[in-house]
Amino acid sequence: MKSGLYTIIEFDENDKWFVIGETVYNNEKYNYLIKVTPDETDFIEEFMTVKCITNNGEEYFDQVTDQAILKEILPQLIPDLAELLQNPKEALEELNKY
Repeated sequence: MKSGLYTIIEFDENDKWFVIGETVYNNEKYNYLIKVTPDETDFIEEFMTVKCITNNGEEYFDQVTDQAILKEILPQLIPDLAELLQNPKEALEELNKY
């Protein structure tokens, strides 16, 4: 299974994820994923960040839980997040207007 931007990664028949972001950090590839329904017709609001590991031509995925790494790569995976992280107070004030 080879991942790439806007592709579906299938961990098993009922566990499918759509790649919505991709970046390289410290010479390692990371993907930002949103879950899709098993029939691939809709998104489920569940997200995951994975590190892509290639071994013998096969690609494997390891979920990223290290907060220090997430803090570095998420602004690259989701560019709008960079501004939010730089100005969290302003972003929350803007959100509370709605």
